[in-house]
Amino acid sequence: IFDPPEGNPFIPSGGYVQGANLSLAEGNDPLLKYVDFSDVHVAVTRKIGNLPGGKVLVRNDLTPLIMVGALGKARVAVFGFDLHQSDLPLRTAFPILMQNMLTWLLPQWVSGGDQLFTGETVVINTVPQAERLLVKKPGGRTIELPVSANTRFQDTDEAGVYTVVQEWEDGKIIRHFAVNTRRGREAIIRPREIELPVNRVTTDRSQRLTNKELWRYGAWLALLVLVLEGWVYARGY
Repeated sequence: IFDPPEGNPFIPSGGYVQGANLSLAEGNDPLLKYVDFSDVHVAVTRKIGNLPGGKVLVRNDLTPLIMVGALGKARVAVFGFDLHQSDLPLRTAFPILMQNMLTWLLPQWVSGGDQLFTGETVVINTVPQAERLLVKKPGGRTIELPVSANTRFQDTDEAGVYTVVQEWEDGKIIRHFAVNTRRGREAIIRPREIELPVNRVTTDRSQRLTNKELWRYGAWLALLVLVLEGWVYARGY
């Protein structure tokens, strides 16, 4: 929101004041990362009040000039001045500040690091219209959480895929995130050498037990007897 008009129902604002002597109220804030206001000038700005739970980023001696906060469940960023009354768009700080603002206004729906492991806390960024928030664990149990802009979910004791359902009167969003196990050896998939035990086989050559088939000798002997009987019969003995 730029230059909020006086008397609007959302942000307390009054008349115009001088915009000189700018200072960063939160020098270490991520929204001001790589942002340099040393060469930024503002001619006039509205005198604005604080938002509920708001945070002032840039101010002067008279009023906040840039601040962030929430209106209901929605995140908002407020600039007390019209960009035409400032040289901010001409400075390198402007695109960096806008990118930081967009990242904050439209965050990833789940945050908690590049990889999530069992036992870690997951922050679920709900959509503004969400009225009900459900998380289904890999084991099948469903947990209902209070709806807020940044809902913290700590029951990540199971590895696997979690299902997040955000519901409202005429719609819903279903999304998923994965939690990995902390046991490192199970997650190593690169090939590695495996050492196998060497079994030495020894034999005793002093004795050898073998099985020999003797039926062939008996068959030859029976055939010989038959031949002799035939020969004797043929001779007439």
